[in-house]
Amino acid sequence: IPNPVATAKEEIYNNATTRVLGDVYAEWEFLKDLKLKVSLGMDIMYLKQNKYTPSNIYQSLGIASAKVGVNRSINWLNENILTWNKTFKDIHSLNILGGFTIQRNNVESVTGASSNFVNDVMKYNNLGAGSIYDKPESSATQWSLMSYLARINYSLYDRYLFSVNGRVDGSSRFGLNNQYGFFPSFSAAWRVSNENFFENAKKVIDDMKVRLSYGTVGNAEIGDYASMARYENKRLPFGKDMTTIVTLKSMANPDLRWEKSRQLDAGIDLSFFNGRIEFMADYYHKITTDLLYELQLPSNSGYEKTMTNLGKIRNQGLEMSLNT
Repeated sequence: IPNPVATAKEEIYNNATTRVLGDVYAEWEFLKDLKLKVSLGMDIMYLKQNKYTPSNIYQSLGIASAKVGVNRSINWLNENILTWNKTFKDIHSLNILGGFTIQRNNVESVTGASSNFVNDVMKYNNLGAGSIYDKPESSATQWSLMSYLARINYSLYDRYLFSVNGRVDGSSRFGLNNQYGFFPSFSAAWRVSNENFFENAKKVIDDMKVRLSYGTVGNAEIGDYASMARYENKRLPFGKDMTTIVTLKSMANPDLRWEKSRQLDAGIDLSFFNGRIEFMADYYHKITTDLLYELQLPSNSGYEKTMTNLGKIRNQGLEMSLNT
């Protein structure tokens, strides 16, 4: 068992992260009530890892080792949103939105290591001083997302509220035949407490709203390159030496598509005694189709697995909350 005091004092394991977050935008109202907003955001991260295990502690087994790793991530997002707001005769309120967005993420990493140093003077600052070189590692990944979106909000007398949404999302993670998915939704609400017949009830109930909505959302959280044929490196003995070979790991699926969840929700919101008590109740019915599933393949196929759309799930229930 390693000595915890020696490990804490002698082993060096430093992680240093530099991160820059920022965004810039511009708005232009080129016509009355019509406004264009263009924004660009950046998230840049640089991670440096240094590790050194001297030869005089248990887990080193008498051989000093050092490892250095560098990871760089750049994520940028561009949004272009056009909105139109208009109020008619103080009773009609209309908001129309249309937009185009694109996002891209690039990640690169490299790691080097060596062991059996003559002394502990250089630590991880000179990997070439070690007489035993470990296998270097490096990787580079990229994903991108592009979306077209539209929304219409309409309000009448601030009592009857309607909203219609539609968006088309395209992800590089899916097969070439199904990279885009269409996700519509709509909602309606009736603020009963704003009706004239509700005046007497306002002594107890401040606000009452009935809601109904139905919509579709998509899931693309499957990792990068899941729809493509992927390979992996393996170290195998070849004579007296070890050699690196490349083997098939996952089978390509050019028809891999978005996982979709369709949900119906009906609810009511109540507020009592100037907001001192709030009650909310919702009934929901959700069906998820084209589940993203990593399917294990028989060994005689030459592959280990493939990502596919498989299965269907239904969730339904009642949610209630009381705030006081």
